Amino acid sequence: MSTHVIARLYYGPTHRMMFRAGTYLALLRSLTQAHLVSEFYRGSDLTLHTLQRLQRTRDALRVLVLHGCQSPAGLQTLARLRAIHAPLTASSDDFLYVLGLFIVEPVRWQADLGASPLSPQDEQALLSFWAQVGEGMGLDGTHRSMTQWQQFCRQHEQRHSQWTPEGQALARTCLEDVVRLSVPWWGRSAFRALMRATAEPAMWRLLGLKPSLPWTRHAWRWLARMA
Repeated sequence: MSTHVIARLYYGPTHRMMFRAGTYLALLRSLTQAHLVSEFYRGSDLTLHTLQRLQRTRDALRVLVLHGCQSPAGLQTLARLRAIHAPLTASSDDFLYVLGLFIVEPVRWQADLGASPLSPQDEQALLSFWAQVGEGMGLDGTHRSMTQWQQFCRQHEQRHSQWTPEGQALARTCLEDVVRLSVPWWGRSAFRALMRATAEPAMWRLLGLKPSLPWTRHAWRWLARMA
C-alpha cells in the first residue's frame, strides 16, 4: 500500500471534504454508544484535557496518513496510542467499532450525496491502511471488506445505541468546540451546518439534537456535491 495514495485521499482536492466531514461525523456517531461515552470521553464535559486528547488523536491520524504506519514516526505514534488505550476497559469490539467508523462514515457520506465512490483501488488502499492501524494498536480482526465493516458497525449499533444526557451534551459541545481543531474560524458556521445537513437523521435523534429542516438539508447536500 502506497502512503502517497492515502495522503491523496485524505488531503488531496478530490476527496478531502469526504474524509474531513466523514471523520468528524464518525466522532459524533460514536457518541450514540452509551457505554463508550463514559469510557472514551469521561462524561459530558469537554474539558481542556479532553480537547487536548482529541487534538492529539487528530495529529496522530495526520502522522499515520502522511508517513505510514511502518515509518519511525508512525511506529512511535502507534506506540503512544497503545499506551493511551491500555488503561481503558472497552472491549476489542468497541475499539474495532470506533476504528470501523473512520472507514465507513466517509464512504456513507460520499454515497449519500450521490457523489462518485472511491475507485476499487482506492477503497482497498483505505481498508489496508486502517487494517495496519488496527494491527499497530494490537487489535485482531481488522482485515475486512467494506461490506463486512458496514455490517459490523450496524450490528454494534443495534446492540448499544442509546440516548444519554452525557452523549447529548458532549455532541452539542462537539458541534461548537471540536470544529475549532481543524476548521478555520471563517468556515466554522458553514461546516457545522453541513454536518447537521449530511449526517443521518437517526443519529441526531439518538443524540437528542434536531436535524436540519428538509429544505436546508437538500440545499447543503446540493452545495456539497458541487464542492
